[in-house]
Amino acid sequence: TPKEYPRYELELFWSWKEVLRGNRYLLEENLLNMILFFPLGILFPISLGYMRSVLLTKKSWWMIFLIGILQSLVIELLQLFLLRGLFEFDDILHNALGFLMGYGVVWLSEQWKRLYHHNKKLIP
Repeated sequence: TPKEYPRYELELFWSWKEVLRGNRYLLEENLLNMILFFPLGILFPISLGYMRSVLLTKKSWWMIFLIGILQSLVIELLQLFLLRGLFEFDDILHNALGFLMGYGVVWLSEQWKRLYHHNKKLIP
């Protein structure tokens, strides 16, 4: 059910401060937020159709992270405006990290495939 007023927490890393004080619930919530966006990070390059050309530079890692932030920001803003849930910067950060990690799995798998095919050509 919607709340009577918007709920938000604008202090960055407030949840980790609580985790350090022994709040196991927030530790679980932080990790689940990362896991939630992990599959989106995997599906992102696949949906764009450039699996073979996934070449990441320092600059592109930040772009992927920014895309994760923007996707999460949409969800957090909906929570804020629809009076559901808690808008918080920590969730945006954790979701974006999960997105980046999922994308990193695709990148690593592409690097492994390139190395495997390169080595396969070298072996007679």
